[in-house]
Amino acid sequence: MIRRYGKKNKDANQSTQHALLSEAQMLHVKIEVWPGGDQARARAIAIANIANISDLSEVSDYAIRVTEAQNPIAGTPPWTRDGHVLRHERNTSVWKLIAKVAAWAAEEAAKTT
Repeated sequence: MIRRYGKKNKDANQSTQHALLSEAQMLHVKIEVWPGGDQARARAIAIANIANISDLSEVSDYAIRVTEAQNPIAGTPPWTRDGHVLRHERNTSVWKLIAKVAAWAAEEAAKTT
């Protein structure tokens, strides 16, 4: 389950989220474009920061922050969203967690158009 912060306490939630992301165990996923396959010209187009906020329990909760750069092809502005992945079973591949975060980020991206 993935949850986004509600608008009612948005500023307080974002401040708490930022603190959690800077202090907790963390995964950092960066998506880059390498024009013509040239790593020297690489530029990040999206980032996901994922922090375990349940003391590395077998079934864990994660605070997440995703950002995406301006996308002239899609016509979308840069954006950042905070949310949670709840009750994720850690005894699975890390890709399962990344897939949950990516699916949520895609839904959030659709709201920017």
